[in-house]
Amino acid sequence: MDYHYFYAYLQPELSEYDAWFNVKDNQLVLGVSVKDSSKVERYYTRFISYMKEKHNLRIDKQLKIDKWLMPHIRPGCAIDYGVGRVLFAGEIAGFLNPMGEGISAGMESGYCVAQAISQHLDSVDLVYDEYRESTAALHNYMKRQWSFVAGMTDTFKEMKL
Repeated sequence: MDYHYFYAYLQPELSEYDAWFNVKDNQLVLGVSVKDSSKVERYYTRFISYMKEKHNLRIDKQLKIDKWLMPHIRPGCAIDYGVGRVLFAGEIAGFLNPMGEGISAGMESGYCVAQAISQHLDSVDLVYDEYRESTAALHNYMKRQWSFVAGMTDTFKEMKL
C-alpha cells in the first residue's frame, strides 16, 4: 500500500460508516467509524483482521488508542449554522467530508464564520446571511462528495441527491 494515500473502506461488515488506513508521521493509523459506541471493538477487531488477511498488516507495538463517535450524517447534507449568537463550524455544523479528514472543512467554515462576524458584528441576521453565502461552495462540494460516495455503497444510499 502506498503511504501517500488515505484508504477508506466502505464495506458494511467493517464499520457502520467507514474504516480507514493512512500513514501520519511515519506511523500507521487505522480506524473505524460507528454510530453505536458499543460496536466499536467488534468493528475494529474485524477491520484489523481484514487488514492482516488482505494486506499483511503487522502491528509490533500499539502507541495510542483514540475512540470517538462519528457525527450523525444527515441526508441531503443539511447544514446547521448555529442557534442565536452561537455559530457552528466544521463537523458540528454538518461540513463532513466523506473523502478525507474534517480539518480542512472546519478551518474553511471557521474562517467564513469569523469573517461574517467581523463584517456584521451588530446584526446576527447579517452574520448568518454572510456565513451561508460564503460557505455555499463548501456546502455544494460536500453534497457532491456524499452523492458520489452514495453511488458506491448502500451504506450511504440516503445521501444520494
